[in-house]
Amino acid sequence: MSEILTFKTSRRKDAEQFLNKLMRLIIVLLFLFLAADLLFHYLIAPKLRIRNIIVKSDIPLSRQEVLTIAGIDGKENYFSLKGDVIKNNLEACPLVREARVEKVFPDTMRLDIKGRRALFISLADTGKGSFPVAIDEEGVIFRSGSSIKEWDLPLISGLKFNELELGATLPRMLDSLFAEVTQMRTAYPDLFRLISEIQIVPLSPASFELLLYPLSFTVRVRLTGSIDGTVLKNALLVLDLLKREGISEKVKEIDFRTGEVVYRIKEG
Repeated sequence: MSEILTFKTSRRKDAEQFLNKLMRLIIVLLFLFLAADLLFHYLIAPKLRIRNIIVKSDIPLSRQEVLTIAGIDGKENYFSLKGDVIKNNLEACPLVREARVEKVFPDTMRLDIKGRRALFISLADTGKGSFPVAIDEEGVIFRSGSSIKEWDLPLISGLKFNELELGATLPRMLDSLFAEVTQMRTAYPDLFRLISEIQIVPLSPASFELLLYPLSFTVRVRLTGSIDGTVLKNALLVLDLLKREGISEKVKEIDFRTGEVVYRIKEG
């Protein structure tokens, strides 16, 4: 019986010694980990500065202007650098449609910036005269200035600008129109280039019609609030027929809203 007790006591002591050694080992490992972490954060990490900044951009701004907008001053640390903050800074610029920020260990950062692409130009009247603005495929007003007049793009009119601010977005009810015209530019680029002006004619706060002014024709086309390549192609065929018949000068507009062609003659 005493031998059994002695054996159990011995096993208990061995277990306690093993646990004590294990605890000491864990404590040593934790201490080493903490020391390594402190060493890294206070001695190594501060020296890992961003030294190479690669900028890929198609917006009309210089490299330094892009870095200023991004909030980069050249003193950024690799580990403390917050890519989402830089991304938000860049995308807050009206010229920028999308920005990507990538860090490459140990000292490189890549900025990939895609600018907005103008779909229309418009004339904004703020009470102090009118000036041209560029509007992209998402209905965002992203650029202004006299040089925009030279861009080979259709004019969109009938819009009211209460307070013009770059980065502002046109009313959401125009989203479908902008999507249709964007698709037309991709699928029927030759037809898109034949559009001189699209005028928005409000019917209610949530609906509108369109007056289309094609190039090389004096007759306008009245449409519902929708437009596609097929409708535009048919309208141009009718306009060409009127011109060849020599009666286009008498016609004020053709109406395509009902699916049938309706002619409206000029008064007098």
